[in-house]
Amino acid sequence: MTARKYARMAGRVPRQSTMQIFFWPLVISIAALAGLILGLTGDGYRDVVAVALVALGPVLIILSLRRKSQTRNPVTVKARS
Repeated sequence: MTARKYARMAGRVPRQSTMQIFFWPLVISIAALAGLILGLTGDGYRDVVAVALVALGPVLIILSLRRKSQTRNPVTVKARS
């Protein structure tokens, strides 16, 4: 049995590299910064793209929270009386 498989069975999370930990926050922050700069420097379709880039962060956070809550809530079974 590999160490990674054993760690999962024991309920431990395997170690992640720094890049794995900070990848999505970095992507969200770069998208938001690009959206803010694009929104300040352009009009028309560039504003639409800017709103989409700035909204990317909250949308990903909401989707992540919904996915996490769905996996954490186990199915409850009624006890027989």
